[in-house]
Amino acid sequence: MLDGAGHFHGSEEFCRVHWTGKALSDAEFRRFVAATVPEQVAIGVQSFIGTDIGRIRRLIGLDQSLGKTQSL
Repeated sequence: MLDGAGHFHGSEEFCRVHWTGKALSDAEFRRFVAATVPEQVAIGVQSFIGTDIGRIRRLIGLDQSLGKTQSL
């Protein structure tokens, strides 16, 4: 093992997360994504808040049923 070589503790948040609260509306989801900062490379939306995964896929342009991508 490397005994932690090359690893460090930092305060950066590389993933913007919506963990608690109510399901996000389309507008709220767009604002949530727009509020990410450059070092954040991912978003996380907790499943138990009830935001529909199909709607999230549509909003980020991954709606497979349309066979095309869309932009936020």
